[in-house]
Amino acid sequence: MDTIANFLNQLKTSSVAGKEKVVIRYSGLKLNILKVLKTNNYVVDFKVDESKDFIEITIRRDIFSHVKRISKPGQRIYTRSVHIPKPLSGYGLVILSTPKGVISGKEAKKLGVGGEIICEIW
Repeated sequence: MDTIANFLNQLKTSSVAGKEKVVIRYSGLKLNILKVLKTNNYVVDFKVDESKDFIEITIRRDIFSHVKRISKPGQRIYTRSVHIPKPLSGYGLVILSTPKGVISGKEAKKLGVGGEIICEIW
């Protein structure tokens, strides 16, 4: 079971349904993805439960029209910094797991690092 794909799908369906809050299971990778989403204004805020079991996310309504998991557990997709995709001609967001941490595609190009493409969002 791909927990990251499930997490991204929960964000998309909650946004389309008009819900403001989503509660998901805690994971370090999910937390890092949420930090990138927050800096790019896809998520309003998120709060980690004291016991680190759950994350409560406040999302923006109708912001996730397309969410796609690129690298899957059965087939990992890696890229170099010069080949990082630009979804919607730069208006979308690509999230990568790099040696510098989980960062957006634009930031990875600035730093000149490549890595595993986790997902694309617009």
